Amino acid sequence: MSTKLVEAETPIIPLHECRRFIVDCMLAVGTPKSNAEALANILVEADYRGHYSHGMNRIEMYLSEIQNGICKVNAAPEILKETPATAWVEGHNGLGVVVGTFGMEIAIQKAKKVGIGLVVCKGSNHYGIAGMYALQAMKEGLLGLSFTNTSPVVAPTRTKHAALGTNPLSLAAPGLNADSFVLDMATSAVAVGKIEMKNRTKSAIPPQWADLDTGALHPLGGDENNSSYKGYGLALLVEVLCGILGGGAYGPNIRMLGNFDMFADLGHCFIAIDPSCFAPGFEERLSDLMQSLRQMEPISTDKPVLVPGDPEQLHMDAVNKAGGVRYVQDQLDTCRKVAETLKVKPLQYDLHFSFLQSFCEDSSVERIPIFALSEVQRFIRDCMKAVGTSESHADAVAICLTQADYKGHLCEGLYQLKTYVDEVEYGGCDKDAVPTILKESPVCAWVDGNNGLGVIVANFSMNLAIQKAKKCGIGWVVAKRSNNYGIAGMYSLKALDAGFLGLSFSNATPLVAPSRALEGALGANPISVAAPATNEDYFLLDMSTATVAHGKVEILGRKKLPVPTEWANPVTGALTPLGGSDPSSNYKGFGLAMFVEILCGILGDSGYGPYVRRYGDVHQAANIGHCFIAVNPNYFAPGFEERLSDLMNYIRNMQPADPERPVIVPGDFERQHMSTVDHQGGICYAKDLVKICQMLADRLNVTHLSPLI
Repeated sequence: MSTKLVEAETPIIPLHECRRFIVDCMLAVGTPKSNAEALANILVEADYRGHYSHGMNRIEMYLSEIQNGICKVNAAPEILKETPATAWVEGHNGLGVVVGTFGMEIAIQKAKKVGIGLVVCKGSNHYGIAGMYALQAMKEGLLGLSFTNTSPVVAPTRTKHAALGTNPLSLAAPGLNADSFVLDMATSAVAVGKIEMKNRTKSAIPPQWADLDTGALHPLGGDENNSSYKGYGLALLVEVLCGILGGGAYGPNIRMLGNFDMFADLGHCFIAIDPSCFAPGFEERLSDLMQSLRQMEPISTDKPVLVPGDPEQLHMDAVNKAGGVRYVQDQLDTCRKVAETLKVKPLQYDLHFSFLQSFCEDSSVERIPIFALSEVQRFIRDCMKAVGTSESHADAVAICLTQADYKGHLCEGLYQLKTYVDEVEYGGCDKDAVPTILKESPVCAWVDGNNGLGVIVANFSMNLAIQKAKKCGIGWVVAKRSNNYGIAGMYSLKALDAGFLGLSFSNATPLVAPSRALEGALGANPISVAAPATNEDYFLLDMSTATVAHGKVEILGRKKLPVPTEWANPVTGALTPLGGSDPSSNYKGFGLAMFVEILCGILGDSGYGPYVRRYGDVHQAANIGHCFIAVNPNYFAPGFEERLSDLMNYIRNMQPADPERPVIVPGDFERQHMSTVDHQGGICYAKDLVKICQMLADRLNVTHLSPLI
């Protein structure tokens, strides 16, 4: 198991692209879409967690088993016998991930009712990494245990010939503050997939791993002098729980890898335990133990003590930072051949290259420092606290501005910090204010922000809308007397996280000229819509109703670059509505700005249009209005997420006008930008913005913003 990416000169491939490729391959051999997606999720999760032997490395095996008719992609598991705490399941030779998910779900439900759930399955196939099913239980607040037997590739102690499988086991248990213990291991010295990975890279197999004469793997421990009999005993323990107890194949009777003449008939065992049925304080004690271990003095200072689950987390962090996984060249070659054989779209990579990345890597400009998101957040928090903002409110502002930069909306992030500080320091915003409900019904509410920080008012209001949508299907909340709340998408995404459609609107400082007018009278008035699709995909529209946000014009000014006439009037500087200067289109942008104004300023009795505070005046209240809507799609036609995914993927797969610029849907840009930030470890800012931040730090007597490089 690796804590870092594969060391190879190969491209980074986004996880969603890995999933897409696996799904396409499985669909090509007749797998139902839901089962194909389930398999893709578990294989990609294996690579994400650093278990490369059980991820993309396994795609050929799954395809071969299906094409040779020894795995039934349409099979559904069936309960043969059960009691309140136990169940025996027939997998009907279905996909292991389908049988495994079914088995653990039954165990979870039984544990919730009686404290323990024990489920044994037979008639199954390879189910991926054992840890996926243990984690399935842990996510429900339970302890999860997962076991499976496998093809006989391990030699029992004192023999050179294989008779048992690698027989993995996993235990996942919840600690405090989202910490967890996750053991996921084979009972052999290494998993057979690690031998395969060595073969892919043409590397020698260590003698501690396998007998070099017969190729049989050693049990955990290696040889008898190093306690291999313990690994051998563990392999048998798993065999008893799975093959023997379940009545499926076991030990040497299990089909050998690559044998397509017989069914695998693998056995699995799943156990879920409710810790509340035992001594109280389970999570506290587990966390105390794990922290004690982590804090022990290490043998080597560059290798700190870890607990099970930490290596996976480190690898996931590395993947997140890089923006995807990296495979050895042999694996990429295999995927290419599979794509050609099945006539599916090959595994794609190097498709996304955002403006931020190109700007930071452009050799024609001086290298600009990179700032870690955590450091940017720390700096914003310190600045807000320096002007008397409470810890919680300062945190909220820091998260809001940092998320804007992370998602690529650079004009609404760190760029806005000085304005936030000035508004608090000079009395334009009440940093301590909390919102109050003025009027409400079961589905709607009117909120007074009391001139508080926009992010505080907005979070309060969208949370209120979400609660109403949970009860009535829709929640509609309008807030008045607020301030700039950052990017509108922050709040629509809050609803999306609850499984709802989220809509967010705000009016703003009057900088936009209505159609046919020279001077600004409306704000850029942003709109955001977020909606959930399948497989963690989503639609995210986050836009201003002006041609561009005012911050983009200011950024050009900082760079001493001319402002396009499509963006703003060259005489007055007023922004143009969406549609630019085209008289046949800009009235639509103007109409959209009015639409937002009605929902926010007019409906909420806030400032509106030209009566909203002018830009740069930090001595008086802004009196900005917001509108938040949450909609529960379950109250309408079923299949919402599937239909949305179908549409988005249809659009993404359309032939692009420029082959180097693939068609994207709203939300893809933000995802691409976040991947770039993760890959380079932080965000690049213009030098003059950094200078302003350093001046602000001196003024407020806080620690300067510190770059990574």
